Amino acid sequence: LIVLDECHKAKNFVPGKEAGSTKVAAAVLALQERLPRARVLYCSATGVSEVGNMAYMVRMGLWGPGTPFDSFQTFLDSMRRRGVSFLELLAMEMKAEGKYVA
Repeated sequence: LIVLDECHKAKNFVPGKEAGSTKVAAAVLALQERLPRARVLYCSATGVSEVGNMAYMVRMGLWGPGTPFDSFQTFLDSMRRRGVSFLELLAMEMKAEGKYVA
């Protein structure tokens, strides 16, 4: 189990432009990539202040194989088009699946 306390500090990850990401964000991604079978617990009192800050949360299962979104960018574009009300629905769905506790 990987526990990422204060995980919001990894919010500055830029997929496809890793050189533009912070060292913390790059380290969080590298840790998750190096341990593909480990479960991950993202802990933050801040939560998600902006959907674009979720790129480091690769284990949430919101994008990638088996989801409607092939990449984080596709997920991000879709969320931004739909607006705040859809983000509230996303939070409700994540809570129902046990992926989110507030």
